[in-house]
Amino acid sequence: MHKVKIGITKFNDDDNRDGTQWVSKIKKYFAMHQIYDQDDNINITAMYLDKSACVWFLWWYSKSGGGLVREWDTFKKNIF
Repeated sequence: MHKVKIGITKFNDDDNRDGTQWVSKIKKYFAMHQIYDQDDNINITAMYLDKSACVWFLWWYSKSGGGLVREWDTFKKNIF
């Protein structure tokens, strides 16, 4: 079986405040690549955050020692 290579654009909350379309795309990426672990989902998502979204994530992660960034739904709720 041939896996399709899919590129995900970086999320910048300055450009797209609600992020609905971006979240939909990254969730499809996780499903296509069978990535179900929440830690993996968040780590991969963090690599695709840009500008103020990335600054927010780094602040949130350092403040919590990584503890607040464990569940996808919590992450999604806080970033959007």
